[in-house]
Amino acid sequence: MTNMNSTKSGFDLRGTLECGWNLFFRKGYSNHPRDISVNQTHVDHLAESGLNRLVVFWTNARGFNDAWHEAVEYAHNVGLKLIRAMYGFSGGGSEYTMAEPDAPPHLLKRSAKGPDTALCPNDAETRAWMGRIVAERLAPGVDGIDIEPAREIGRNCICEHCRALRPFQWDALAVDILTERIKALKPDAEILLHLNMPPDKPGKLQMSRDLRCLPESIRHIFAWGADEETSLVDWLDADTRFEHFAKLGRVLLFPDGTTAAIPVHDRVARAFRWCRMAAQRGKTGYMFDYRIFGGREWQGHETDVPHTRHTGKRPASIALMGEATRRPCLDEDDRRELIARLKVECDWDLEDPARFYKSPAA
Repeated sequence: MTNMNSTKSGFDLRGTLECGWNLFFRKGYSNHPRDISVNQTHVDHLAESGLNRLVVFWTNARGFNDAWHEAVEYAHNVGLKLIRAMYGFSGGGSEYTMAEPDAPPHLLKRSAKGPDTALCPNDAETRAWMGRIVAERLAPGVDGIDIEPAREIGRNCICEHCRALRPFQWDALAVDILTERIKALKPDAEILLHLNMPPDKPGKLQMSRDLRCLPESIRHIFAWGADEETSLVDWLDADTRFEHFAKLGRVLLFPDGTTAAIPVHDRVARAFRWCRMAAQRGKTGYMFDYRIFGGREWQGHETDVPHTRHTGKRPASIALMGEATRRPCLDEDDRRELIARLKVECDWDLEDPARFYKSPAA
């Protein structure tokens, strides 16, 4: 393993992931342009904290186009790269069902979720349509695309050609098609991959073998599911491109959805420890989710209307993500000093889930 010390610059990719209620002020689930505007303060807070990537799902309806152009211009001015996320070959419906809202009805196929919920990567007309969608997603000048193949959300085509492939072989096919189109349109685009990891170690190793055919340009493969340390270690060790994606609020800060009984020093130490485990294995990227569903992910609040949090002071939670990904090997004394400083300088939200998830609201 590679040794690191607290002075090392940390990960090359230091990112957060969300579904659009942080980057944008937006009214509930509306995708009408009048209800969407750029949250410049949030962009500033990410950049000030040393984070350099923001990945955003659920903002691909055409009502977001103008806001995306403005967001890219502002983010680039402060040194933040924006990555637009998409579900590869998912069928029709609202983005909140993890679908492609503008998918042509005649291209829709059946998935395990039911009729009209999939697109087939083996169909030439469908591939051409997805190619046009990729062009639309890149049009605002975003720095890359994060692909989550439709099979990962149970919306993959189940025709005889698709069923002939092993699960991660289907993923690789969908990703190959999209990657070829992305690189043809924007050769320097960064391509990330988001998957669901198998629960067991042999499954993770088989996943690695099935994904070896992916282009080398895909340097970072993230996955849902590494929410405890045994699974995390197995994941990191299974493949050199497998990176860690951590749930900041739901796992690290407030694992039971309430004011954590675990002292804040211990919860902060865990965040740093997970980053350090990845860094010691030579990983070059790390990502946290952050208020991924606009506060609706808070345990017991799943039916709430999502909203944008707005605070003039930089939230301590954002500062923590930046510090852990820039300096993952801070020792205990330095972490205590960090916590003391964040309590003074930041909007302190590391001990109150209501403040972290819900307030102050825009």
